[in-house]
Amino acid sequence: MEISNDKIAENPEVLLGDHHQVRRRHAFLREIGRAHYNPEREGYVALGSLAKYTTEKWCWKSGIPKEHYYAFLKTE
Repeated sequence: MEISNDKIAENPEVLLGDHHQVRRRHAFLREIGRAHYNPEREGYVALGSLAKYTTEKWCWKSGIPKEHYYAFLKTE
């Protein structure tokens, strides 16, 4: 996933979530150019949020239309 060990150490909760869910969400964010996990940049999505929340809540908290995410999942 190309996430630095430092970022993971700052957000260890990402290790507790469903591995496949985290990878899919990261892949989607990479696809739309938002997989940077930097709170100072526009479009920031918290790394820990990849492992938390239902899909609907994650999309809402991330400001992503759930229809776009579901459409992405169909292409995998």
